[in-house]
Amino acid sequence: MIIPTDELTLDDVPVSDAADREIIRFAQTLNGYDQVGGSVRDFGTYVAKLDKQPVDTLSLHDLRILLFARQRAHYHQGGGWPDSDPLMDEMRKLTLEIRSRLENR
Repeated sequence: MIIPTDELTLDDVPVSDAADREIIRFAQTLNGYDQVGGSVRDFGTYVAKLDKQPVDTLSLHDLRILLFARQRAHYHQGGGWPDSDPLMDEMRKLTLEIRSRLENR
């Protein structure tokens, strides 16, 4: 289910100890491709710009786009199992940052 950023509530965002599948499900509540014009190339360019910025300077919407990008990378790399999974760790950190932003609105 797609959730526009301006309609996002704390109830939509997983808590800190949520299962990985909940973080992944949340990452898919925004289609990052559509948000930046629909093409994979445009998406890659946009995400590359986000990656150069400190997370605490990104808008809530851009945090969600970055989370979506990490989820797509996680999917295409096979999900990290059974090894440790730095992409999942990063998705969890981004989700917690999104949650924190919503708490402080």
